[in-house]
Amino acid sequence: MRFLSQALLGAFVLTAATFDSALAIADSKVTAVHSVSSGRELPAHQNRTLRAADDEEERLIIPKTFLDGGKLDKLTNLAKTGVSKVANSARVTMLRLKGKTADEAFVLLKLDKAGDDLLRSPKFSVWVSYMTSITKKYPKTAIVKNLASRYGDDTLARMLEAAKRDPGTTKIATRLQVAQMRDWIRGGKSFDDVLALLKLDDGVDKILANPALGTLGVYINQFNKINPGKQTNTIDRLTVQYGDEALAKMLEAAKKVPSTEKLAKELQVAQFAQWLAEGAKPANIWKMLNMEKATWVKNPDADVFYGYVAFYKSHKSIVTPTTP
Repeated sequence: MRFLSQALLGAFVLTAATFDSALAIADSKVTAVHSVSSGRELPAHQNRTLRAADDEEERLIIPKTFLDGGKLDKLTNLAKTGVSKVANSARVTMLRLKGKTADEAFVLLKLDKAGDDLLRSPKFSVWVSYMTSITKKYPKTAIVKNLASRYGDDTLARMLEAAKRDPGTTKIATRLQVAQMRDWIRGGKSFDDVLALLKLDDGVDKILANPALGTLGVYINQFNKINPGKQTNTIDRLTVQYGDEALAKMLEAAKKVPSTEKLAKELQVAQFAQWLAEGAKPANIWKMLNMEKATWVKNPDADVFYGYVAFYKSHKSIVTPTTP
């Protein structure tokens, strides 16, 4: 069942947009607990703690007498030498890659052996730098196109979604994922194509257990940016795929499972908001769920109906539904 009071959709677009934004970025918000040697950023309070710890370590381990007589200068020069060696090693590697194609460089760095650990490999950063240096326009797009040709769109999407959960790779994975989604959009992939690629068309009961739901959120966010006149959201796309009734029943059932409870509740609120914006009254939902007065007490779908009744009473003053 689809309610078509489109003039009212704007009243709840913020609800749907907020959910999609949260869905797209929630799994990429990870605590940045990194080591100094990794070169990755630490939160301000951790930086302060780390500096304090380093200062204490210096006071305990390095006696003042050791720092006299120019020994501090020697220690500083030794540190500089170490940094210089790392920089020289990187330069040597880049020189080895000079003139190589993207694929040749990938193999030379033995990244073809990395498998699912690709983005964790230090050599991947070298390859990305090399790709950036040889690609004049849109290097991130060139990178994802190359990786997609090697692994396939679906596998690459899965790898990037997983890498977003790793503090060490979340930044590069997020950037490449956005680049991949924009490439899909500009390449003409439809929502049906994307749902199939992400295996989100395998059955309504499998949606919430599929990590690719987060990837779909990123795709939708980028689609809305590129197509401002064709705004959509996750709940709308899933409704088109599975229908209001099947989706509503699945979400209600998923609320009772600890691993999917939170996401199911968020999606259900988005669905209720969409129904209300489209002018659906509780009677419409009663009919959609095939409820009967004689058996409604035993009907497992009654929770969906009463959930919407409560939502409707709390929010109906926000919009004034038009008569269908």
